Amino acid sequence: MTTTAVNEVKLDVFEGPLDLLLYLIKRSDLNIHDIPISRITSEYLGMLDVLKDLNLNLAGDYLVMAATLMQIKAKCLLPAPVSALEEEEDPRANLVDRLLEYQRFKEASRHLEQKLIASKDVHFRGSPLLNDTDYTMEASLFDLLDAFRDVLKNLKPRVREIENDDVPIEVKIKDVLAFLASRPLPPLRRF
Repeated sequence: MTTTAVNEVKLDVFEGPLDLLLYLIKRSDLNIHDIPISRITSEYLGMLDVLKDLNLNLAGDYLVMAATLMQIKAKCLLPAPVSALEEEEDPRANLVDRLLEYQRFKEASRHLEQKLIASKDVHFRGSPLLNDTDYTMEASLFDLLDAFRDVLKNLKPRVREIENDDVPIEVKIKDVLAFLASRPLPPLRRF
C-alpha cells in the first residue's frame, strides 16, 4: 500500500474506494444502474476485512464508502413517507453517477497510457531555443530585393549542351522501316 497524496489512498490493486466498488460490481457481473446494495455492501465490507492491515488514517475513504453503502441500504429498506414517494429519487442514483464518471476517467486514463506506451520510442530532434527577437527582422522591400539578387547571383547555372547528331534523314527512315518490319501486324478489323 502506498500513499500518493494527502487525501488519496492507493493500494497495490485498488486506487480508491470507487475503484474497489467498481471492481466488485464488474466481478459479480452486475448492472451498474441496478446495484443490489445489500450484496455489494457485504462484499465491500468483506474486502475491507481482507485488507485489515491498512492504516485506518489512510483507509478513511474506504470506510466512508462503506458507510455510504450502508446508508443507501438503510434508505432502500426503510419505507419512505407517502409524501416523499413522488419527490424522492433512487438513493443509488448519486452513487451510480459517481461510478459512471469514475469509469469514464479510468477508461480515459487507460487510453492515455496506451498512447504513452505507443509513443515512448518516438523522439523528435531538438530545436534551438529562440526568443521573441529571433522571429522578427526589420527589413524593407529593397532589403528583400537585394537578398533575392544575392541568392540568384550565387546560384550555379545548370547548362546542358545539346549535341547535334548529323545523321542523314535517309538513315532514320531505314531505321523506322526496319523497326516496323520486325513487329507483327495486328489483325484487320472490319467496321
